[in-house]
Amino acid sequence: MNSVTEGIVSNIYPDGVGNWLGHTLQVSAPFSGGSSGGALLNSLGEVIGVTCGGNEHESGARANINFAIWIGELEGMPSINKPTAMDITDYYNSQLSRTSGIFLGDFVGSELNDEKFLEYYSECTELRIKMFGEDQAELPFIYSYIGLWYYELSNFTMALKWIHRSLDMLQKFNEESLLEVLKYPRQCVIAFKLAACYERTNDLNKAFYFYLESATNNYENFGLLDQKTKAAIRKVRKLAEDLNRQSELPKWTNTP
Repeated sequence: MNSVTEGIVSNIYPDGVGNWLGHTLQVSAPFSGGSSGGALLNSLGEVIGVTCGGNEHESGARANINFAIWIGELEGMPSINKPTAMDITDYYNSQLSRTSGIFLGDFVGSELNDEKFLEYYSECTELRIKMFGEDQAELPFIYSYIGLWYYELSNFTMALKWIHRSLDMLQKFNEESLLEVLKYPRQCVIAFKLAACYERTNDLNKAFYFYLESATNNYENFGLLDQKTKAAIRKVRKLAEDLNRQSELPKWTNTP
């Protein structure tokens, strides 16, 4: 299932190339599409870099101008206790190279400790920013997935940190306010989880605010009969009663 090709180090760029920051190696060994994150080995079998991309000829064929991040740039990464270079780079690739974030179902039955995994994945995310910068459209979604995973582990303080980091970046990218960002249909769940985090950390006024936003957004996007809308309404009505803020509720929240 794996193969090895030969090549030479054609050049070394101490300041990086394009979007790749830090020491970057140019090599003539051909990289196939999808191999980013793989191991670049020397003749002794030592890992000297992590493949990150290459240039293609107009015909679609590789021009054998390929690049790898020098392994020295990764010295600060925490150990993941994997026995071989192939296992390490496979793991690294599966985490760092994702463009759509992480999904809870991916690691069902895994022997990984979830908290340790999230710590490692967070380090990978920071390294990704160091390598490719902050203007990556997928970063807000990676942040939100990390936050939602912490929520599932009942670490509500960390969940708040990462979810807000996601929302802050979405505001920056779209030049919109927090309220405008939360009105996106895909953010309805985020608003509800934020409210639940604040409720669990006893910041009930913020919990009320975000439950109301969640209820409003679900109502506008999916209607009163949607189960998520009903759940948010129940939560915000209960908090309104506890906080004596019933007057702030829209009339439609009184629907049985």
